[in-house]
Amino acid sequence: MKLSKIILENKKFIVREQLDLTSDEVVKLAEAITNKLEDYLDIDNRTLLYQAVSAAIGDLLQNNEI
Repeated sequence: MKLSKIILENKKFIVREQLDLTSDEVVKLAEAITNKLEDYLDIDNRTLLYQAVSAAIGDLLQNNEI
């Protein structure tokens, strides 16, 4: 999976970055985000939080919004 970010200014590339992630790295990223969110959110269902984070990451990767 790839995360890409391109910033254009006057039709010229200002920033062009790409991060290649394996499936295992995506799982680790979802775990890390879930762990941090648990510190800030009062959610008793960790599984639900993890599923929401995983779905959000998947959606971002499919839509190339990052």
